[in-house]
Amino acid sequence: MIAEDLPIKALEDYLKDIMGNEIAPISLKKFSVGQSNPTYLLTTGLGEFALRKKPGGKILESAHALDREYRVMGAVYDMGVPVPEMIHYCKREDVIGTEFYIMSYIKGRTLINPVLNEIALSERPKIYNEHARVMAKIHSVDIKAAGLDGYGHPGNYYERQISRWIKQYRLSETETIPEIEDMINWLPGRIIDYGENRLLHGDYKLDNLFFDFESFRIVGVLDWELSTLGDPLADLASHCITLQLPDTKSLRTLQGVNRKLENVPEDSEYIEMYCKHSGISNMDNMDFRICFQFFRAAVVMHGVYKRALDGFASNKAAFAMGDYAKAIARLGIEAINKTG
Repeated sequence: MIAEDLPIKALEDYLKDIMGNEIAPISLKKFSVGQSNPTYLLTTGLGEFALRKKPGGKILESAHALDREYRVMGAVYDMGVPVPEMIHYCKREDVIGTEFYIMSYIKGRTLINPVLNEIALSERPKIYNEHARVMAKIHSVDIKAAGLDGYGHPGNYYERQISRWIKQYRLSETETIPEIEDMINWLPGRIIDYGENRLLHGDYKLDNLFFDFESFRIVGVLDWELSTLGDPLADLASHCITLQLPDTKSLRTLQGVNRKLENVPEDSEYIEMYCKHSGISNMDNMDFRICFQFFRAAVVMHGVYKRALDGFASNKAAFAMGDYAKAIARLGIEAINKTG
């Protein structure tokens, strides 16, 4: 973790009013991972918590939806989904410069490299099975019982998502990227009907999970900024494309990895794990879902690059995301070409 220069005294005074004088003294340390909403270890007189805030600077419309994260995690906390307990949300920007929320601090193990090379070969499929189990648990949440009826817009998930990400790209566009333009022209005419809307995490991947140190059960699912209601198989497709992305120092993937040798499940084997836990077996139109996720990933990475250019990078790796977005877009075009 790295230290962060935030107005500690103002935060401490605010938290005294909310949580009592016993909260003092406090200290903050920023977690060095992540490109989106900065997250901190908040050490207080009442113990350790986590604080998550919006980034500074100009923010694109609908991006960094901190209030949605707070709402959805609070809603699924009692629904069997492993998430931190939500403590307090602050809409005011005058305390630390942006909105923020406080949640319980979950201690667990993060597994950044999907090869899982720090894990015994025999244990690696078990971790992927747990990964699939919790994804299926999220998709099984009773939306009405959780109070999330209006969490996502009605209608087709892909219609609104494609429109949203095209808009986000135009707002962060720094140059013409032909591959992204080709996907923008291709996707709207191939939108599928997938059936019932369910709860989606939106960014369900290994480095957004905390695992128990001993059992490797997932004890925390974080980073719900992109969560919504829609096609559950969008999360599944997102997982599959994430493992196919070019490998970098800040984003480890399975590109070029001999999965059989490393005893890491192939995409088809992981999909079977998910089907077993979810009861969903119809995998038609996965090609479209894969193409959409490549497009979305390219736009997200390009947005990170734009923020770096504007002087609001979470870390130095953000400056490499412009070329990385182009590489993802090329993979998207390859996927489109495979669909015929």
